[in-house]
Amino acid sequence: DLESKAYVAPKNDTEAMLAAIYEANLNIDQVSIHDNFFEIGGHSLKAIGIINKIEATNGVRLPLKAMFENPTIAQLAKVVDEHANETTAQHIPVAAEQPYYTTSSPQKRLYVLNEMVKGQTAYNMPSMLEIQGEVDPERVQNVFQTLIERHETLRTHFETIDGEPVQVINDSAEINVEYAEISTDHYETLLDDFVQPFDLSQAPLLKVKIVKVAESRYVLLFDMHHIISDGLSINM
Repeated sequence: DLESKAYVAPKNDTEAMLAAIYEANLNIDQVSIHDNFFEIGGHSLKAIGIINKIEATNGVRLPLKAMFENPTIAQLAKVVDEHANETTAQHIPVAAEQPYYTTSSPQKRLYVLNEMVKGQTAYNMPSMLEIQGEVDPERVQNVFQTLIERHETLRTHFETIDGEPVQVINDSAEINVEYAEISTDHYETLLDDFVQPFDLSQAPLLKVKIVKVAESRYVLLFDMHHIISDGLSINM
């Protein structure tokens, strides 16, 4: 389709909004309103990001299938406008404050499996980033401590009450970002040594370490337990 290969600029505000969202999501400078999202680097996970960004921007919540059925900006803009005329944003109500909260079914399963085999790391979600340049460990410590103070899930621990696993949100939780200097290019070994079992009764279920591996070269290691996070949430 020749039309899809040539750049066509947005013709209205909705198309302009979607163009900005597509470009940021795909890291592309210009997306034509006739470009097919799934032919220019898009996939289902990124499509979910598009759906969420549209809702955050103008309050319209589209079903995921709308992206697959209307993959171009020109097509999707019409769907967004139709939904905008008939729907309003719905917000998730804030739960009443209480001493503890029930766990979801996946959380309950993870808790039981974790408690069955002590010392396991099967449900750890580790990752690492290489950083070129200088790193201030104290600033990294402050950033992660601020994240913990902001997000309740990072201040949550798990325990058993009346035979059932529950989640408890702590008023505060402290993280100690470790620091080491190890001259190596074997990053996988660094990660393997870093990953350790979590104690689900202690928040935060997040661990962070900075390793200086060479002059002006660092590795940031971080690990979360699957009971408070998942791949989808992290990629969002």
